[in-house]
Amino acid sequence: MSFVESDLDVTIPSAATPPAVAPPASTLPAATPKTDGAADPADSPKALAPNEPIALSTGAEFGFGKGAMPAVALAPEPAFGFVIDAADLAALNRLTRLKAIQAPELHLAVGPGILCCTTTTIDGRLTVAATAALQNTDPDRQFQVRFDGDVFARIVAHFKGLIEFTFEPESATLRWCAKGYTGSYSTTAKAAEPLTAGTNTVIVATLPATTLNDAVRQATLFAGELKRSRIPYDGVRIGEGTVTSGYAQALSRYVAPAIPQEPAIILPVAHASNVKTVLAKLSGPIEIAEGETMIQLRATDVTITWAKEGQWPATMDKAFHLPVTGSFTLLTHELQRAVVALSIAMKQVEIRLEQQIAADPAMEQDCNQQLGRLILAGHGPNAKGMTPLSAWSRLDDLPTTGWTFVLKVADLLASAFAVRTDHVILDVTDRGLYLRSEAPNYATATFLLGSQPL
Repeated sequence: MSFVESDLDVTIPSAATPPAVAPPASTLPAATPKTDGAADPADSPKALAPNEPIALSTGAEFGFGKGAMPAVALAPEPAFGFVIDAADLAALNRLTRLKAIQAPELHLAVGPGILCCTTTTIDGRLTVAATAALQNTDPDRQFQVRFDGDVFARIVAHFKGLIEFTFEPESATLRWCAKGYTGSYSTTAKAAEPLTAGTNTVIVATLPATTLNDAVRQATLFAGELKRSRIPYDGVRIGEGTVTSGYAQALSRYVAPAIPQEPAIILPVAHASNVKTVLAKLSGPIEIAEGETMIQLRATDVTITWAKEGQWPATMDKAFHLPVTGSFTLLTHELQRAVVALSIAMKQVEIRLEQQIAADPAMEQDCNQQLGRLILAGHGPNAKGMTPLSAWSRLDDLPTTGWTFVLKVADLLASAFAVRTDHVILDVTDRGLYLRSEAPNYATATFLLGSQPL
């Protein structure tokens, strides 16, 4: 257990350190006695020697000890307190640890029978709130405190079993104790206020969490390129039975009956990574609610709120309705294998049709028959290569026209590995290529815009 921040020293009492007076048993749970006098390895940081200082974040302190507790300035009669299992804290931590647009602080609110843990991105445009049930709380005693997200994660990682928290409003200090281990945290730092959708919200749709998660994941295949591009659209569109997004050279969408037809909901692509992170940890139904200025996704114990912003007009979906000049079905793993082989040294690839005459007499009626196969070919600054996409077959069974463009290998690679079905359909247009997959409850499609041949 190690920490890199500073401003506070913590000392682990050694055997020679006189024990401090233990707090009343009614205030904190008593430590479990050890018959051999040894500390429990599961409850103590193995890397620390007695009296070794630990550097923690500003305003935070830990004290470690077994049996009699180290001296910690606990209020004689704490104004507020609650007890919660470390496993419940771990669940809150998993849901509120946002990666994109860093959210450094948590907002903890304790009310009658509930703990609400809320995190808001630095720009104040996205909030995730998760709740956990509490036992034996006083309905007349409630409090709120801002808490460092890293310290919260360290508590979760270190402790097991029940943890007792007490809050001193005079010093704005939150203290905790578990199996003789104690710590405290106080702060005057300010975090972005959590977003609220207001009272005038309307539930516009309810759909399974897995469907929404899969849909957003598929639609945001090219979110990184969209953030870097200069097109005026920066959203993920949820509506008309689809979830769609992309950038100038590649678009992706997910179609499912459970996705609402209207109204259209826009998820800003800047929030897509965080929303996917939270959705991947949820199950059960998700309600989509719309307010005057906010959008909310509501699960049983989690609410995701973001400000209404971002653009993705319905006209962009016209890219999925271009005339198809040829179609071919491949095994998904064969397409993935071929693209991986060329992605090592290529930036652009093209699909070509290779032809030959079947001159083997053993082929009987196919003797002297024209055969063909699709190959994937590419050129890099210092390399070139090709790999087959399909086996040899009759030329009449293959699309012979339309292969007049090249594709970005990175986009083709992302599209191929997003396919979850055994087969993928390649539809050729005069402007690019569709990769389509169909399953009983959903369908996916990506459109890759081609450029001039190599």
